[in-house]
Amino acid sequence: MPRTDFADVAYCGIVRTDEWGKAEVSFKLPDAITSYNIEAFALSQSGKEWCSVKKRLEVSLPI
Repeated sequence: MPRTDFADVAYCGIVRTDEWGKAEVSFKLPDAITSYNIEAFALSQSGKEWCSVKKRLEVSLPI
């Protein structure tokens, strides 16, 4: 199948956590063979405290 989806952003949205602060997100990656920067931001329930984390995801296909 030819690749057709070359979006720059794979996912962007607000994710709500459960009472233990856990959440799970799944989404389909675009067809691009590239790397993505993953950035997540967490905001406390009061909205006064926050933190962030960054990771890199390499996307490839077998030859």
